Amino acid sequence: MRHLLKHNRASFLVLFALLLIVLLFFGCATTPPAQQDSFLFSLLPRDSQFYLRFPVQDNMELANSLVTSFSPNLSEKDKQKLLDRIGTIYGSILNDEIYAASTGSFPKFALGFVLKEKNGWQKVPSKNIPITDKYYVAMESGLQLAFPNSSVALAANDVVSMLQSYQNYESSHVHESSASLFFLQQEQDKSECISFYLIDARKLLPSLEGSSFKLSFPFGDGYGYLTPDLRFSHGGVAYQLEAFLSLTDSRALRPAIAALKIASRAIDVPFQVEAYGSDVIRIYDMSFTKEMICELVLKILEE
Repeated sequence: MRHLLKHNRASFLVLFALLLIVLLFFGCATTPPAQQDSFLFSLLPRDSQFYLRFPVQDNMELANSLVTSFSPNLSEKDKQKLLDRIGTIYGSILNDEIYAASTGSFPKFALGFVLKEKNGWQKVPSKNIPITDKYYVAMESGLQLAFPNSSVALAANDVVSMLQSYQNYESSHVHESSASLFFLQQEQDKSECISFYLIDARKLLPSLEGSSFKLSFPFGDGYGYLTPDLRFSHGGVAYQLEAFLSLTDSRALRPAIAALKIASRAIDVPFQVEAYGSDVIRIYDMSFTKEMICELVLKILEE
């Protein structure tokens, strides 16, 4: 995962700078109504290894801290202006590439003003896609941006595929569901949480193993949530991680749980573990402060 995020560091920073300019100076005063999760997730590649949903308005303090980490010189007033204009960010990773869709306010006249060649952007005609006649490419990083309407922004190294998915929805209101939808459908009460889905749950293991303990079990997919932990509200916002890891062989359930309990005692952030059915392990009571989350994100991007 660190390699994937490092590979796209330049794209993240370019996209952040662009959104900052557009939203601060040209955005509307409020975010538009959120679109359905199933629709926005359908714009991401359906074979992605990782999916993320980040509701900015419901996690404002963490979002504020992340913006501060990326742009420490930005004033509190401008940070709030930026965040007030973003609804929810959806993202996925496929073959070392990051795809993102964001709800917000993206007026066309402002985009034309900012996305110019002198600012490092090239306008490219989008053929055979009626919903938009162009998209933009960052000449330095290769990041592509597209705006199918004034409330949705798409970002990827191959944004045309996302535009085609959007066009299919616009023309028929039928779209293919992605693997990420299963956990959203299971947990409708988690809509305010930061949620994620992994095709391979072993990607979570480095966070649970510590430096001298390795877990070798037949894990399948996994999903989970970061939920604000009110028990720590007196010291700032903290988050509880709840994750569900499936096993491809149910016979490994008990030994895997036993190994995870040992691992919990060997790392700095302990957690609880239990069986959740015959072939699923539930990880819970694993707490992260917003500072810990920001530090981890920056560390991953800088390595």
